[in-house]
Amino acid sequence: MTIFNKEIIKNYENLYKTKEAYDVIIYAGERPNIKEFHAHSLILKSQSKFFKRTFMEDIDKKNNCFILNLKISPDVFEIILSNDLTKFQSQEILNLLLPSDELEFQPLIKYIQEILVRNHRDFIIKNILEIIELTYQKESFDKLWNFCLQQICLKSDYLFKSTKFLTFNPSILEIILKRDDFYVNNEIIIWENLLKWACGQDPIIQQDIDKWNKNEFTIMERRLSRFIQLIRFYHISSENFHLKVYPFKEILSNNLINNIFTYHITPNKNLNIEMQPQRFNKFAAGYIWDKFACGSKLIIEDDGKVVRARNDCNTCQNIRAKMILENKGIFEWDIIIEKYCAYSWVGVCASDNFNYESWAGNQSTGWVLGSDGSCYNSLDRLTNYCPSFEKVGAKITVHIDMNKRTCAFTVNGKRYPEVPYWNNLPSKLYPVVSLCNSGRFRIQPY
Repeated sequence: MTIFNKEIIKNYENLYKTKEAYDVIIYAGERPNIKEFHAHSLILKSQSKFFKRTFMEDIDKKNNCFILNLKISPDVFEIILSNDLTKFQSQEILNLLLPSDELEFQPLIKYIQEILVRNHRDFIIKNILEIIELTYQKESFDKLWNFCLQQICLKSDYLFKSTKFLTFNPSILEIILKRDDFYVNNEIIIWENLLKWACGQDPIIQQDIDKWNKNEFTIMERRLSRFIQLIRFYHISSENFHLKVYPFKEILSNNLINNIFTYHITPNKNLNIEMQPQRFNKFAAGYIWDKFACGSKLIIEDDGKVVRARNDCNTCQNIRAKMILENKGIFEWDIIIEKYCAYSWVGVCASDNFNYESWAGNQSTGWVLGSDGSCYNSLDRLTNYCPSFEKVGAKITVHIDMNKRTCAFTVNGKRYPEVPYWNNLPSKLYPVVSLCNSGRFRIQPY
């Protein structure tokens, strides 16, 4: 946000606080909890489609002021009018979404989601199923919906190990299971959890299939009917299929059973079936170091996840990851310092004119945070961004917001603000580290 925009917002806030030249009186709440608010119709109309329509109607006026009655909570409405979210907890900020949507405050809706995703990630993860249900089929909540969906796809435990899983919305569950990037180590995990979910619906059915009666088989077949086609049965091993799927043959089609048996018994036979692709982690492939974008004295190990410097690497050299950061979206990853070196640097780089043999912070296309807590780009230095992390086991998380072209860091669990002046990064970037002798760094998903 530019200084100019901040000044405009501050002026609006001061105008609301002073009530100078207000022309709207709003009574918010319901008896006995009703509070009077003074506001400005021009500002309300510019921020809200609801108020823009309302002021076009023939509404009551008193002493040249519009008079409006709203059933919204006075406490919530106070926050909406002030636009100041800095003093509130995660749940309080989330609670603003629905009333803001009802009043069609689109800029505020967008701002609330940005604040939650940027500064309240742990809260979102802890309540991810409730939040994704809140944002379901709400077009204006797309940023929060997409963030929750992305996190669930990256880590299926957020879904399957949640205490809310058994009451989870089946329509959202269907959306998730359709996705190729809903990643699990083994497709049988999805089948087992889907059975658990289906058994947990009302009326509850015990999970021991040997004790099911005919009616319970019918109920389970009905509950699972929309999901069966979404299970990638051909990517379940023959052993798991025999032990964990085949016992439920009464709720599966004979054609499916026969095709799967044929597939495993004669794998080279050309079956006339449409086989779904194996699920994948769309980010995992990028979380490896690129041997073609690497300093000459750096060595890649552990299937590309680790880079270390040779003993004769006396000055910092760079290596970038294969993951490309471009288009819109938020990109995040961890760097673990497994062995410390005298100078450790973590950040991003652009490919143009970037030299992997010399320190990234000395280059115009390198933006790095150092182990001394300073940020560098082209030798421009920001000191005291964070405390030093000069120790083995330090974890640095990089947060790149390609929507705003900004960068922030979390160091050992504490998140720090976006780096000042790094607010117009290039449209295409790569994760990068700089290290010297004895250094050993690991890259991994956040």
